[in-house]
Amino acid sequence: MLKKFSLLLILTLGSGVASGQQLNVELQGKWAEGRCEAIFRRSHFAFVGNGAYLQVYLDKHDGNFELLTEELLPGVVRDIWVSSDLQAVYVAAGSAGLQILQLDTLNRTVTRVREIATTGFASGVGHYFRHVYVAAGEQGLLIVNVNNIFNPYIEGRFRTSRPARDVWVVNDSLSLVAAGEAGLYTVTTRVKDNPTALDSLRFGALFGGFNLPDPQAQSVFAIGQVAYVATGYGGLRLVDIQNTADISQISSWIYTVPRDIKDMQIRGSEIFLVSGEDGLFGPIDISNPENPGSLIFPPLDTEGYANNIWITGDTAYVCDRTSLLLVNIQSGVQPELVRSIQTADVAYDVETDGGYAFLASGYAGLKIFNLTFNENTSEHLDLLSSFETPGEVRGLEIRDGFAFMADGSAGLQIADVFTPGSPEFYGQYSNVGDTCYDVGIYDEDGSNYALLAAGKKGLVVIDYSGIELYKVHEINTPGSARKIRISDHRAFLADSSGVYVYNIIDLPDLPVQVNALTANMDAYSLEVDGDTLFVANGQYGLLVWNLQTDEVTRVSTGGFITDLFVRDKTIYLTDAEDGLRIFDFSSPGLFTETGYYQTREKPSGVTISSARSQILMADGPDGLYVFGSTIQPDISLSPASPLEFGPVPPGESRERFLRFINTGTTLLRIENI
Repeated sequence: MLKKFSLLLILTLGSGVASGQQLNVELQGKWAEGRCEAIFRRSHFAFVGNGAYLQVYLDKHDGNFELLTEELLPGVVRDIWVSSDLQAVYVAAGSAGLQILQLDTLNRTVTRVREIATTGFASGVGHYFRHVYVAAGEQGLLIVNVNNIFNPYIEGRFRTSRPARDVWVVNDSLSLVAAGEAGLYTVTTRVKDNPTALDSLRFGALFGGFNLPDPQAQSVFAIGQVAYVATGYGGLRLVDIQNTADISQISSWIYTVPRDIKDMQIRGSEIFLVSGEDGLFGPIDISNPENPGSLIFPPLDTEGYANNIWITGDTAYVCDRTSLLLVNIQSGVQPELVRSIQTADVAYDVETDGGYAFLASGYAGLKIFNLTFNENTSEHLDLLSSFETPGEVRGLEIRDGFAFMADGSAGLQIADVFTPGSPEFYGQYSNVGDTCYDVGIYDEDGSNYALLAAGKKGLVVIDYSGIELYKVHEINTPGSARKIRISDHRAFLADSSGVYVYNIIDLPDLPVQVNALTANMDAYSLEVDGDTLFVANGQYGLLVWNLQTDEVTRVSTGGFITDLFVRDKTIYLTDAEDGLRIFDFSSPGLFTETGYYQTREKPSGVTISSARSQILMADGPDGLYVFGSTIQPDISLSPASPLEFGPVPPGESRERFLRFINTGTTLLRIENI
């Protein structure tokens, strides 16, 4: 029978930290590799987005690419434009706005020189003469004066009715803006401080009988009097822009069934499309815009998620989530993959063991790092080893030299990481039935169980004690199971509908639910510390549940809490809006924010390295952060002079008093005096 809760406390804290701030936390190292979402070619150089790194490659025309240089940016690279003189690089960096860099090909350096805060999400960028044009989400189109790249400023803006996704600069007086459901805008930019709309065109659905989102203008490209617009499941649209005040659709191109068209590039009279999981389509004849041709060859399965494309000569450069692909598109032959440059994926979770960090990197698998590093590698930590999985690693636990991985759609994967530099496959159980988000291990009396937080399948119990792994139980929950922790023969499950507690001491018998908390819950993660359960409660902040007294304390943090780690009397939180936040709760009933480090992405995992006293955070698209912290006790003794006891005769005692004053920012432990 479930218990009723006897006491509810609500505490309210500040509304979060300001952007770009930090307190009592210092960045020691970073590995910011992530999804490849942007590619730009100019002359012999390729400019590639690899997570938050802008990487510059030299195309050596022998099929080889040489990495010349890279620069770590404060946000993920979403789009790139390079000036024709190769002096300036402009990057749309999402929440980090517009990043402006100076390129020196002679000395092989690219250096960030300025940032323009766009407020909106910068996802598209173009350049013409003295101005840069930015598709800045809800802020619409921004026009930035870059006559002096060391002193840029926003000169004008045009608000679209839906978030601006991409921009194509036709000339100094005309820009085309792809604005999602609002379609395509023609915007006159002749007067830079007052850009205005000339016309707009929404796109209707082309498929009936499918449950699909409305067509959304995601990318735009123009040649002559025709604009080409990728509209997602609305296919490719060809638009007549000869009269910019009265634009109209000429035609459309769709495949036999709906495909999510993300981007396109034109070579002569042919167009090539990229379509997410469906790969590369092309060539398609567009010599007659009123009647685009059919596919000559079957689509090329890129095996990832194709979202951006650039064409130079007979080579298509395709951003495919965890890699940049070079595809041979020579006329008359089936497009064929030539080579790939590996990037990574979203950093979902991080764990440590000894002096090593283990990063759950989605479709890029498991990444392993040695936490001993120096300043020379601090901006791009050396990767010790990788382990590829058939799914996408979302969560993990390291136990006795093994990595247990919640592998998304591929269930449970186990790797032998006793030698971290060379992980090896150990076992798997793939038939879970939904996305596997996290895993907890319960070993008792020679039995070995992996408990999975398996989305809509709830709690799934796997026996991994033998050669063949098999499912023991599946316990459905009302929502989606996200995280699991094991403590004292109990399993604690964080679910979108609440927190559920199960007695698992009698496994392989069915786990018994012994408690639950479901009111105002959006549980993303949890930690058990003795008789106290701490819950990262999403939009509701932090929840603290005393399991002995049933007292529940809700702490309104002012953010969106996705994960937490508890050590002594300190809580380390990941906030989807503010990055890393640290709270001290050594004083009963008080939660005092003592440190923070604001990032530009949405972190989802945090832990502490016991071996090196480092804080590690998985920052989603922005990769892995390694922090040091100055949060520590500060001891003051009274009296300050040495205590003089004098001689103490046998059988007698003498008292002296020593006062310890903690003027620091966390709990002071005094032991073995």
